[in-house]
Amino acid sequence: MNDVVNWVVGAGGLLGSSVCGVAPQTETVWVPQRSLNWNSRESLAKDLSSTFSEFIDATIGHRWRIWWCAGKGTVSSSREILDDELTALTLMLRSFSQLPKSWREKGQVIFSSSAGSIYAGSSDLVIGPSTAPEPVTNYGMMKFRAETILREVGSEHGVAIHIARITNLYGPKQDMSKSQGLISTVCASVIRREPIPIFVSLGTVRNYIHARDAARLMWKSVLTSSNDRESISVVCSPANLSVGNILKIVEDVVGQRVLTRTASRPDSPLLSKSVFFDPARFDLALHDYTPVPIGVDEVYSGLLDSWQRGLMASRREVA
Repeated sequence: MNDVVNWVVGAGGLLGSSVCGVAPQTETVWVPQRSLNWNSRESLAKDLSSTFSEFIDATIGHRWRIWWCAGKGTVSSSREILDDELTALTLMLRSFSQLPKSWREKGQVIFSSSAGSIYAGSSDLVIGPSTAPEPVTNYGMMKFRAETILREVGSEHGVAIHIARITNLYGPKQDMSKSQGLISTVCASVIRREPIPIFVSLGTVRNYIHARDAARLMWKSVLTSSNDRESISVVCSPANLSVGNILKIVEDVVGQRVLTRTASRPDSPLLSKSVFFDPARFDLALHDYTPVPIGVDEVYSGLLDSWQRGLMASRREVA
């Protein structure tokens, strides 16, 4: 076993599976005996407690990392769902107080946050290292609150903390039951031949990054900041694209017209602001980002396979 043992919480999801998939060969990815039950607060609490104890046993004599890549919350989620996500994280962090200082100081917690939501209210034309967090949605506020709790726990208990603020993730393993993911939702609408509801202007810009690229950048950032007790990275790509751009790319890839309809919801004004990112500003970049058309083709192909096998989730809406 490698000197560092990595537990990826949410290893079955879009980001978590990518973190495991691109892990350097020198790293040990620890797999718990059973999966966490995220559908029940009571079961999740028990699962987290028992799995955490199992992880402690597996890390005796080793350094460790916990990658928190889990969560069902989105910008459309209710306060109850967001509170549940924050509670789950807090449950795990509470356990640190009961462990020896010698164990705590050997580890690091990596938390996947949301760059788009954290900086949603910023007046900066392009988000940079000096841009102050300004969340405007309940989801963004929950993520920022989680970051704050992590810093407090890290400072109090001597655990190193790395916060990865990630822009809009996409990839072939996106959870289709969640109301998020423009690219996957557009691809699914083409397969179903249903119009997709659009809640913002077609000119609204977001930064898109393939989950595989995001995971590679996270590993790069974590490994280069391994001696820092607290660090933050912004994980983004050069792909600042409007909703209209995404629709056109999907049409070009699949060879079909995307059907759309204009829609509205109470938080539409909060989601309509364009947010631009530039990897060069954060000194964290790749030489070979996945081109968006190739990523879109991966998403479409994966969803088409699910559709043909009768596995595609029910229709959903996206901002």
